[in-house]
Amino acid sequence: MSGPRWLTITALLVVWLVWGSTYYAIRVSLEGFPPFGMASVRLCIAGAILLIWARLRGHPWPERRPLLLVSAAGVLNFLAGNGSVVWAEQTVSSGLVAILVGVVPVYTAAMGPFFGAPVTGRQWGGIALGVLGIVVLNAGGALTGGIGVTVALTIGSISWAFGSMIAKANPLTSGAMTSGVQMLTGGIALAIAAAATHEAVPTDPPLRAVLAVLYLITFGSILAFSAYSYLLKHATIAVATSYAYVNPVVAVLIGVAIGNEHLGPSGWAGLAIIVAAVGLVLRK
Repeated sequence: MSGPRWLTITALLVVWLVWGSTYYAIRVSLEGFPPFGMASVRLCIAGAILLIWARLRGHPWPERRPLLLVSAAGVLNFLAGNGSVVWAEQTVSSGLVAILVGVVPVYTAAMGPFFGAPVTGRQWGGIALGVLGIVVLNAGGALTGGIGVTVALTIGSISWAFGSMIAKANPLTSGAMTSGVQMLTGGIALAIAAAATHEAVPTDPPLRAVLAVLYLITFGSILAFSAYSYLLKHATIAVATSYAYVNPVVAVLIGVAIGNEHLGPSGWAGLAIIVAAVGLVLRK
């Protein structure tokens, strides 16, 4: 790892906790907004804010080649990756979506050697243990989201992993610039998807849906994705993607606390395994 240890730990906590909570926030936002349109507005606003912030701090525009590569990463991350999540949460619980997305580290680890980021045997062990924890976490009930949801989230997770590796290999002039470009290009791509699927413009969304979108913009996009970009630059890919193990834990606990969902013995066992997997991945 590079950079101050305290900053890396802070970035990890932000990505773990905030992104874990966004699954429930997305579900609430869909009570008043269509999926692709909501995601597009969220990302375009957050991306524009980050780009303005980067420019005000004196960071120059990046050169053409890295700009194009990071823009492509934004489309992979947000059109396919985040787009599949918001689409799936129309019919599937937020906790289940988080569990299905939890295999991202497996894909990033498999792609790592092609990007000069080899994965150690211990990290492979942590990844395997994390996947086992996700399976145990959902052992109380089958993945009932249907083959369409499963395929969409699998493609989205692979796209997110590929986009993350591209962004890690091609950082721009600042973390804010990298995050802003990805969000803005991903938001534009999602706007095209919203138009192509003829999504209706909401006229009177409930207040809780509006507040959920504001939370997704400020915390889920600006704060958490900036922290994730920092981790991609200053930590190993296994550490950066360890959020995929913790997010299902946070998503399920929020469901229990707010949504009155029940977590059985197999769920608590899965949580314990996931925590152990994170410790193995992060242990020096």
